[in-house]
Amino acid sequence: MKLSYIRLLTENFDESFEFFGDKLGFEVTWGKKGDDYASFKASDSTMISIYTKKLMFDYIGGMPKSDISCHQVVVCLEVDSVDETYKALQNKNIKFVNEPKDMPGWGSRCFHILSPDEHLIEINEILPKNAWTDDLKQRDPKK
Repeated sequence: MKLSYIRLLTENFDESFEFFGDKLGFEVTWGKKGDDYASFKASDSTMISIYTKKLMFDYIGGMPKSDISCHQVVVCLEVDSVDETYKALQNKNIKFVNEPKDMPGWGSRCFHILSPDEHLIEINEILPKNAWTDDLKQRDPKK
């Protein structure tokens, strides 16, 4: 098995479409504003798609669990420069959760934003290994 794409269920399709396409700049590979489904090229091998919650739950016969909090997702997007990306997104009416910060225990520098449906999105870049914690270096399968 391999990850082909991440599907985010949305109650605000057009806002989500603009968020991933216009604000974050991902190439639209399927769909358009006003549709029920769209996909975006996140990398050469990964896609992000958005789909209306109502249609998804209609299709599967209702919400699988009564607690909506069970349907949470974090989408992690790797960039070349977290700081440049942070600056580029600041004037695009995006909800920021935090500012860029080195996370040596994660091996990355990152910040977090929210999509219009408040899906948590992490924007990260990999730190050089000499900036990782010793514990993380020991757990690295590629050492």
